[in-house]
Amino acid sequence: QSGIRIASGTTADRIVLRSQPAAGASVLVTTLDGRTIPGATVLCVDADGRPLGSLGLAATSQNGRAWFGGMADGQARIVGRAPGFAPGASSLQTLAAEQSTPFTLVLGHGAPTRLSVVDATGQRLRGVTLSARFGDTPWLPSVLLVQAVGSDGTLDLGRLGAGDWTFRVTHPSIGTATQERTISGSSPVTIVISK
Repeated sequence: QSGIRIASGTTADRIVLRSQPAAGASVLVTTLDGRTIPGATVLCVDADGRPLGSLGLAATSQNGRAWFGGMADGQARIVGRAPGFAPGASSLQTLAAEQSTPFTLVLGHGAPTRLSVVDATGQRLRGVTLSARFGDTPWLPSVLLVQAVGSDGTLDLGRLGAGDWTFRVTHPSIGTATQERTISGSSPVTIVISK
């Protein structure tokens, strides 16, 4: 037997399920030389960096592909990263109902980067919330940035690509602090934000 059972002596309201056409996106994540990257974490965001849809986070399959569905029409881009690669962002494209818009996200290598946040006394703070952006990309959330957290609260950001970065941290004891930093080459980088 299958279906929903209603106990005797009770009444049931009629349930009507309706759906509406939604937009989708297909994503291909590659290296700078065109090799596909499996296991990349990708996020579908609007022009301001806010996640789209109810399942806006995905991982690429063995062929470097991921899919998103159930999204509203409008501007979107893909942001993401993979282990050993710097985060990246696709160009903005327009999503349209009943269509799957193709995106390509190209990831490169960068400089190993660590970030610490200290208060006015020089004490390292644990439990900070981090977001960052490079160039004209939207703010990237911690889920795409933080690779590991050290016992002293230092954030391992993995590799970050060359360019101008803005880091924004929030912590109850210091509020919000922002710092700009240019990252170049592949030498390790340590960033200390204090307020």
